[in-house]
Amino acid sequence: MAEYVNQRLEEMIPELEEMSSIGLFSIKETKVILKLREAHEYKLRQQTKTKQSFLNYIEYEKKLLELIKIRRKKLGQDSKKRDVEKAIADRIHKLYRLVCERFSDDLHLWEQHIEFTKLMNEKSYVSRLYTKVLKIHSHNEDLWVRSARWESSKEGNMNPDLAREILLKAQRVNPESQLIFLEMFRMELDLAKIAVKRKQILGLADKKDDTSDDDGSQINIGQEFKIANIIYSKGIEMFPGNSELHLKMLAVCCAVKEAKALRQQIVQDLQCLYPENPQVWHALALINLNGLRKMDKANQRESAKQCVEVYQQAVEKLPNEKMYSLCLSALLTLLKTREFQGADWLRKTSISLFEKAIQHGVLSETMYNELLEILESSGLNENVLQVSKQATSDHPGSCKLWQTRLRLMVTVGQADCSAVDALLKTSLKHIPSDEAWPVWEFVLTYHGSRGSAQFDQLLEEACRNVSSSVSSKAKDWSLQWIYRHEGIKKAREFFSRFKSLRPVSLSFFKLYVQMENSQMSPNVDLIRNAMEECLVTFGHKEPDLWLNYLYWETHSGKDSAKSGDIYQRALTALDPEQRDAFIRKHVLSGLVL
Repeated sequence: MAEYVNQRLEEMIPELEEMSSIGLFSIKETKVILKLREAHEYKLRQQTKTKQSFLNYIEYEKKLLELIKIRRKKLGQDSKKRDVEKAIADRIHKLYRLVCERFSDDLHLWEQHIEFTKLMNEKSYVSRLYTKVLKIHSHNEDLWVRSARWESSKEGNMNPDLAREILLKAQRVNPESQLIFLEMFRMELDLAKIAVKRKQILGLADKKDDTSDDDGSQINIGQEFKIANIIYSKGIEMFPGNSELHLKMLAVCCAVKEAKALRQQIVQDLQCLYPENPQVWHALALINLNGLRKMDKANQRESAKQCVEVYQQAVEKLPNEKMYSLCLSALLTLLKTREFQGADWLRKTSISLFEKAIQHGVLSETMYNELLEILESSGLNENVLQVSKQATSDHPGSCKLWQTRLRLMVTVGQADCSAVDALLKTSLKHIPSDEAWPVWEFVLTYHGSRGSAQFDQLLEEACRNVSSSVSSKAKDWSLQWIYRHEGIKKAREFFSRFKSLRPVSLSFFKLYVQMENSQMSPNVDLIRNAMEECLVTFGHKEPDLWLNYLYWETHSGKDSAKSGDIYQRALTALDPEQRDAFIRKHVLSGLVL
């Protein structure tokens, strides 16, 4: 082992002497470099070689390159680069080759080597590395795409013919790959775009090359886009019925404004092949908004109108909930943009589509909420009450719509307490009991704020509701309400009445203890009793309750002698997994028994 290491170190001596002779490093520093390299070399000669040993050595050499670059800049010294930097780069390449051969399945190592080679601007070496790694990871679609992009890019070899060959080979190896197919389509579009621009600059552009009639009856795709058109046609044959891929091809084509005729051809094919696919119609409408922010106001309005027209055609052919939801959500988003804020024609069109959806009975719960918000903000009070009634009729199980209807009934319709109670009873017949608390909360708040005679009865009814989610939340809400409006004495009475009525939440006890502690002279006995009752119900799984009890007895309960007893009770009562957490938290808290 030592012989091999010494041989490697001797090979480095000329390189280190050059570093010292041109003033990059002192003799003492070169000795340190040699010593560190020796340690790395010995690690690579071990019987069991690890990936990390190679990577640590590579990282050290990379940092040495960075340091040399900094010192050259500082000294203004550019000589002997081949003897210094080239030698270090070759060593890094050699280390990468060794680690990639030993751990060839690790794609990340290959990618690191490729990135380093790109950084060193060794373009032909990058191509060789891609060829080598693709033989091992031939089913990695993304790797084929990156290789082709490198060959065709300006940063790479600018060789589109080789990029085509790579993608064709990738397609043969991965015949079901949509990613590779899309990359072929994108690359041909980019090449065609370059050809069109070249013709325009040279004044050779033919206006008839890429045109179409206004009605779209005849589409003449330019000569430059013929290959892209062939690939597109093959894609439809290879992936029949795949609307998602078809839409991705449309998105790629939309990025090339010169491919207007091909884009129109794709749009026609989409309409023909997927006439009942809402997502397709949605995409066809949105392509009219491409580059909206870069247009002037006239073009923005025209593009928005074209988008609306496509949506109107879509809902006529597909009057279902999904299509209306996609259409209306897009138009509402458009209304919120800076360009169309306050656009009355777009608002009226949206409301008209809402009305059609209601007539067909396909307006979703979410869209009903949006419509109610629009009507309310517009001051259309009669319409908003009518629509809210229709909303709860179409979606009777929606708690949010019933809550909105109750709110509108109070704020817009000026309903009295009896009408609110009647609507509450109606809503509870349809809403799932576990989801009904928001409706109860609104009605209780309404009655409480008005001081109605039915408030106490409703409060009692909510707290004794058969649904645990309603009753437990009602108790918490009621305790806070009574404390804020009637004081601590009434809150104590309420707590005494309902603390034993199951189910009861942990927050119910915590709220009460917090109220008692906030008094000028806290009642120690009441607080201790509440804590004890809370521990009976929740003490087996809540270590924090025991810690809080310990802390309170130590600092506020004025009975520190109980701390040891509480600690032992906690160890007995807590579940095994919670017991360890309690002990750990107790030690960290610093509480003394």
